[in-house]
Formats: sequence, C-alpha cells, structure tokens
Amino acid sequence: MTSTYQDVNSVIRLLEEEIEQRYPNGVLSEIYQVSTLINSLPGIAYRCKWDDQLTIEFMSEGCTQLIGYSSSEFIGKSRQVYDQYVFYEDQIWLNEQIQNALNQCQPYDLEYRLITQEGQQKWVWEKGTGIYSHSGELLFIEGFVTDISDRYSTELAAKESQRQLDSFMNAIPGIFFRTSHEEGFPMRYISRGCEQLTGYTSNEMINNPLYGFNNITHAEDLPKVLANLQKVRNTPDSYVLEYRILTKQGQEKWVWEKGHSTFDEQGNFLGVEGFITDISELKRIEEALRISEAKYRSIFENSLDGIFQTTPDGHYLSANLALAKIYGYESPTELMESLTDIEHQLYIVPYRRSEFVRLLQDNDFVSNFQSQIYRKDGKIIWISENARAVRNRQGELLYYEGTVEDISDYKQAKEELQWKAFYDTLTGLPNRAMFMEHLGKILQEAKHYHQSFALFFLDLDRFKLVNDSLGHLVGDQLLMAIAERLKNCLRDQDLIARLGGDEFIILLPNIESLEQATQVADRIKKSFRSPFQLKQNQVFAGVSIGILFIDEKIDEPLTAEDLMRDADTALYQAKNVSKGSYQIFNPTMHQKAVDLLQWETDLRHAIAHEEFRLHYQPIVKLETGELLGFEALLRWQHPKKGFISPGEFIAIAEETGLIIPIGFWILEEACSQLAQWHKVAHKNHRNLTISVNLSVKQLKISDLLEQVDDILEKTGLHGKYLRLEITESCYLNDENSINELLTQLQSRNIKICIDDFGQGYSSLSYLHQFPIDILKIDICFVREINQNSPQGKIARAIFRLAKDLGLEVVAEGVERLEQIDTLMTLDCSFAQGYYFSSPLSPDAIASLLQSNKPLPPIESV
Repeated sequence: MTSTYQDVNSVIRLLEEEIEQRYPNGVLSEIYQVSTLINSLPGIAYRCKWDDQLTIEFMSEGCTQLIGYSSSEFIGKSRQVYDQYVFYEDQIWLNEQIQNALNQCQPYDLEYRLITQEGQQKWVWEKGTGIYSHSGELLFIEGFVTDISDRYSTELAAKESQRQLDSFMNAIPGIFFRTSHEEGFPMRYISRGCEQLTGYTSNEMINNPLYGFNNITHAEDLPKVLANLQKVRNTPDSYVLEYRILTKQGQEKWVWEKGHSTFDEQGNFLGVEGFITDISELKRIEEALRISEAKYRSIFENSLDGIFQTTPDGHYLSANLALAKIYGYESPTELMESLTDIEHQLYIVPYRRSEFVRLLQDNDFVSNFQSQIYRKDGKIIWISENARAVRNRQGELLYYEGTVEDISDYKQAKEELQWKAFYDTLTGLPNRAMFMEHLGKILQEAKHYHQSFALFFLDLDRFKLVNDSLGHLVGDQLLMAIAERLKNCLRDQDLIARLGGDEFIILLPNIESLEQATQVADRIKKSFRSPFQLKQNQVFAGVSIGILFIDEKIDEPLTAEDLMRDADTALYQAKNVSKGSYQIFNPTMHQKAVDLLQWETDLRHAIAHEEFRLHYQPIVKLETGELLGFEALLRWQHPKKGFISPGEFIAIAEETGLIIPIGFWILEEACSQLAQWHKVAHKNHRNLTISVNLSVKQLKISDLLEQVDDILEKTGLHGKYLRLEITESCYLNDENSINELLTQLQSRNIKICIDDFGQGYSSLSYLHQFPIDILKIDICFVREINQNSPQGKIARAIFRLAKDLGLEVVAEGVERLEQIDTLMTLDCSFAQGYYFSSPLSPDAIASLLQSNKPLPPIESV
C-alpha cells in the first residue's frame, strides 16, 4: 500500500463513525421496531437456508404461541424438525407444494394443519418465497405461518397477514479508494473489493478512461456525485453520498460512499480518499420497511381485534379503533383519555389486572387471559387478552402490548352448552349425567354416615299412544306437565331427572324406612288420577314405578350404575305385573334379569351360528290317511345345554324381538325345504303344503309382505303351498291393518290358519270379519272331544260352526283312535299328532316322500 494509505485505521474509524451516525437511529432502529412488532403479532416468521438440510436460520417468537415450542428449538435445525408437527396427512402434500413453487421460482401460499405441543390441531396459513442471488441461484426461503383456526371454526374470513422478514448483511463488502486531483477524479488506488462490488478488477479501474468509476456511475446520479466532489476540493470536510452504479454485468446497484479531501503540506489538493460499499440490500430493506410499516399500520387501524400498548402501571400508550369499540368508546383518543387506571376502571375484579401483570412479569407472555370488564355504558362483557412484555436489550421492562377479543358470545354459548350437558332441554329437569353424579355422591354419603335412601324408576303408561294420536307437540306438553306434577309430590331435598323419552328417575335421600318410600309412590300414583289439561286436550296418563330401597347398612360395594340397574329391574317387573303399579326390588328380580339377558345372548348366538333346526310333523287327511303336508316345528340344539324345547325360549324371543329374525329364518328354511321335496318326491307327493307360524311381532313389521314375496321368489315355492298360522291375539290391536294384511297374503294364494283356536282371546265375530281359511283346534279341546265335559261340548260346537262357515278344520294333538272316530263323525277333514307321527327330521321326510310309502292306515293301527 502506498504512503497515502499509511493511516488506514483512521479511515476505518471514520467509516465506523459514519455508519453509526447514518444507521443506528435510521435503518437499525427501524429494524428493531419491526422485529419487536413482528414478534408481538401471532404467527411464525422464518428464514431457511437452501442447503441439504434446509437449515432454519431464523424463526420468530410467535412459534411459542402457535405450536407451544420456542424458536430456539428450531433455529439451526432442519426444516424437517418443524415439519414433524405438521398433521401427518398434510406433510407430503405441503413439501410437494413448496418444492413445486420453488422449482418455478414462484411464491407459495398454503393452508394446512399443525399439531401443537398439547396435541391440539390448528389450521395455519403459510406464505413464503425463495430468495435468489443475482445469478438466479436459490439461496434462502422466507415466509410466514399464522393461525387461521378461528376462520375454520366460525366461518368468518380472518384477515390474511403477510409478514416479510428482511435481514441485513453482518458486514458491508466494499472498496477503499484514492483519486487524483485531475478532472473527473480518476482512480489512483482501489482495493480488491472492487471486483466483488462492480465486476471490474482493480487494474481495469485505475487510470482507465473506459472503466473509470465515473463511467459506471448511473447517468442520472453522476452530476450530483461530481458536484459534491468539486465542493470538497477546497475544504477538508468529509462527505457522504448515495448513488447508483452499473456493474460489468449490467446490474444496477446502490452504493454508499464516505470520503474526504487530502492535501499536501503546502495545502495543495491531492485528491479524495474514502470507502464505498454496496447498500443495494439496505435500499431494498428501506423500501420494504416503508411498505411493511404501511401494512402494519393498516392492520393496527383496521383489525377486528383490539390492539394496545400499556405502561406497567396501567396507562394506555396506544390503542386501535377496534379496542375502543369493544370497550364502548367512539375513538382511541377517548378511550385513552378516559381510562387512566385500567385496574380499577376497567376490570370488574381489579385483582384480574394484577394477576395479568404478574403473569407477564413472570413469563413475558400471556395467552387467552379471560376476564369480565365494564364497557363505557356499564355493560359487562367477557374479553380474552393475549399480550407480551416488551423489554430493551438490557432486559428492562418498557411496556406491555397485545390484543383483545370480545368473547361474550362464546361465553354465553359455552354456558348454554354446559346447561344442556346437565339438564333436559324440554322439562328443565336434570338429565342422566347430572343425576348420576348426584347419585354417586349420595351413595358415598350413605355409606359413610349410614343413611338410607330410595330410588324410583318411572315409566309412563301408554305415552306412545298420546304421541301417535295427538302428536309429538302434545306429547312434549304432557311430559312438561308430568315433570311439574312429580316435583309437587316431592320434598325440596329430593332430586328428579328425566332420562329421555317417557322415563323419569327420582332420588329420595335421608328417608327412614321403606314405608316412607312407598308413601311417596302412592302419592305419585294418586296425583296421576287427575287428568292433565294441555290447552285443548285433556289427557289421562298412568305411571309404573320400580322402587329400590337402600337401608343404612350397605355391605355390598354398590355403584350408582348398580342402583340404576336394580331400580330399572323393579320397574320392568311392575310393568309385567300390572301397568300403573309399583314393585319393590329384591335380589331375585336381578337374577331373573340376568337370566333373561343370558337367554337373549344365547339366542343371538344361536342365530349367528345356525344352531336352530326344523323338524316337520305330518298333517293327514283323516278319511284316507294321505299326507296333506307338514307343520314346521323349531328345534334348538344348544352347544352346552343340549336340546332346548321351544316352550322355554319362544316367549323370551318374543319379548326381546328376536322372534322376528328367527321367524323369517323358519319361513325361508321351510319353504326352501318343501320346494326341494317337490322336486325329488314321488308324483303323489308333489302337492304337499307347509304350515309355518307367524308371530304377532312379525305381523306388525311394515315390510312383511315384501319379505314373504322375497322368500317365495328366492325358494321358488308357489304361494298355494304355503299356510301361515297366526294366533287369535293378533286381532286385538289395529284390526283394520291386520285385515288388510291377511287379505294381501290371500291374494298370493297363501292360506291363513288360526292356530290354537279356542285358547286365545276368541271372538266368534273374527271368523266372519277376517279373511280366514283354516281353524286349528287346540289340543286341550281335542283331548276332551269324546267326553261330555264343557271342553268336549265346545269342541263339537266349533266343528259345526266351522262347517257352516265353510272353513277347513285341523285337529291338533291327536293321540288315540277313538279321537279319530269322533273327529270323522264331526266332518273333521285333517289332523296331526303323535298318533300319526312325531315330528321328523328333513332326511326322514325325504326318504318317506321318495318311497311313496303312506302312513299306516288308521284302521290297522
């Protein structure tokens, strides 16, 4: 280096001094303000280096609020560390979208889900772009991630915010230079940084008129630069310039130049020396800061959320219009002038402000801090605050800043949901959840203090009839009226709840005896004797009650669920005994309920594992002994209990509703079996019929006809070979629909048979009112047919009546020859019973039909 540059340190000190004067209160302070504002707003600003790991170089503090982890857990690590908190279904898609955008040198704008540290799922919006070198090489990706969950849950469009984070270079590359005193100030010395800055080497720049620094200075800026240099010819003062240059590659750059004149000992002007550095990036940052500041100012002024800055002692430094509106003021100015003591003027409970400040001081951040505050008009509202403590570089607290949201609607909705979670919306009574919680507490107190109590399980009688006849609106009115009447029968300490439908439950704590409990039950029953006046309808209702009494000595480890079960079991017993009655629980009831449940389980298992079988009992023509057909009879071969008679389980199947699938299985199996026999039987047996029982429940299902049609079509059996046997009880309810159903079945050539005639709710009017083809006389009458007993006389009268009405008659349970003689004298055409044959297996029937062997002649037996 020449002697002119012996004091390089003085030049460097001069440069550092000027940079500090030029930037700390300018760009650098602005950067700090932007960084503070960025970190105060919810969301993550980031910058990733474009390398193999996509290393995260910067991440804002908003990641703590967004996903629960601090930025320090990500900075310096691969982007994949962040991606592991992306919802697994979105991860591959997210990376593909970012990669596709970068491949096309395009920004990316994406919405996806994050999983927070607490396992909460959040929807976020990410916007980012690639940062490229002058040669187009991808250097970094920068972007911002913000929470948009509220937009998804409330369907309100959240303000999309864009964050741009700009970075400065840690060192400003540049050149040291010295010019001559000649016109145009040609370079006499220039350091090696020239090539990095301009693209020209030092040798190309020194004393070269083609590549001199003036030649690469932007034409619009050159006059300003030369004029400034002329001014310093006669003064030792330093100067600072900013102007544009054009590099060797044709790129335009902004540079910053700091210099001063040099003189010899005689005071003759020698030239200018100084430092030039690239400030293109700083210029870009300045412009970005200007735009960003305008954007953030717009967000501050137009945000739907309140934004504030306050002093630690409770004075507002700034507030936006949204905050003023939330608090009921016309403007931020009015708010800040009116609220001079936030703790006592704003918060309903002043302690909340103290707690808010304490949390900020301890943690520097507060999220979703909920409080009740007074609006200007005195109205009380709920707010949620998110805030952070802003400190200087020495850690000293400067102020608090954050956002405020009015959550009054949310709080009201939450309270309503909580009410609905524990109360019945129709009657206002506690619901099952609340009742069970209270029952559990009473049970524990009773065990601890040796207290007795009672539990009533109530079910309304004939409530469905009210709903079906008068409509659900009247049904709801009745439930509300019943709730009020029940409450009037109880003490203040008693608890009543609605379990749903027409079921209620009552808890009577601290009662002295079972007698006291039954007195309450009697009082309830008596209250139901009076009708309920429901606007234009007067309705009578009955109630059945199951009572569980728990005395003061509770030895068993009972739970609330056990008590409910036992009270329900007692109710079930009451409804079976007599509607409108009450029954008191005893342990045998529970065992019966358990047995019933086991039967139901076994029946379901039997259906699923095909444990049922059909046997077939022949029906014969009495005059000739020929086969008319068969009755299908159900058999159950239990894997553990062995053979089980239908008499043991049919009633249970009826009660549980399982008779419906079992009944249709019988029908399909019997029709299929008869169709097969028709194909293989001797020609004399190809018109045989099959008789199948239909239960009352089957007759009530809406698609009975469709199911019968499907079975006939599937098995290929013609309807004329099918006889459906029903009992007299089928006629007790809804006679019109039963009549229509039987008529429809007859239209398919199916014959209708009344089974066990004389044993049910017989009415002679049924015989001409309903479409009936056959009567099957119950075995109890057939057994007495030869006697002069009442049953025998009734049986003979039935035969005569059937003959007059043109009905076929089948006698069941024929076991003796003398019965046959009497039946034939009564013109009974058909019979079945052990006299002819026991029920046979399908294989035995097939052998019989293929051989064409008739049953033994009656006279030879």
